[in-house]
Amino acid sequence: MNDEDVDLVLGNYTWSVGARVLRRVGQNSEGDRTNEIGLTPKIFRLLTCLYEGRDGVVSKEQIIDFVWESKPISQESLSQLINRTRYLLEDKDKRILVNEPGIGYSLFFGEQCEGKQATEELSTLSGNIPNTTPPKVESTNKPKLTFSVKYIGLILLVAISIVNVWFSGRTLYYNSGFLEVIKANPYPHIAMKDDGKLVVKIDGNECTYDKAQFLLQCQ
Repeated sequence: MNDEDVDLVLGNYTWSVGARVLRRVGQNSEGDRTNEIGLTPKIFRLLTCLYEGRDGVVSKEQIIDFVWESKPISQESLSQLINRTRYLLEDKDKRILVNEPGIGYSLFFGEQCEGKQATEELSTLSGNIPNTTPPKVESTNKPKLTFSVKYIGLILLVAISIVNVWFSGRTLYYNSGFLEVIKANPYPHIAMKDDGKLVVKIDGNECTYDKAQFLLQCQ
């Protein structure tokens, strides 16, 4: 069988290799053109290039050389062409034109054989396309956050307890000194003369304190 005689199932469409149109799956009447979608020259060459390299991954350089015939292009040209082709094929999940990071692209398709419905081929295609959705990873941030909050709360509780103990000890210390002053006896060696002067005995010596002159005289 020649490549031109092969009908591929590309998502919701069928494509006869070598044809410049796509057709909705299940609507293959020969005379009905209303369900056909034309392919631009570059989209046609892109699909042809990927189909011819169907046994592996087609590198970006090979695609550019085939589609643009080695003409210089901008860096965005290939990605823009891929996006336009995916939009045309309704390839929202990127399961038909599959990107191989750092390498190139692959074309995933089914073949529509004689005597079988296109819907059966579409079902086969869906089963063969790998699911590229990354597995869900359980987040471990919440337990770590809970542990951190408990740890910080414990530190604050210990710090507050230390401050309370320090203030309590300081209060007891000053309270003890205050009680000693209150309970102390007056100095026993002080007497007052008739003229208002104070007489103080210091180490057996009698000293007179003159309030007016702020003078203490000892004999």
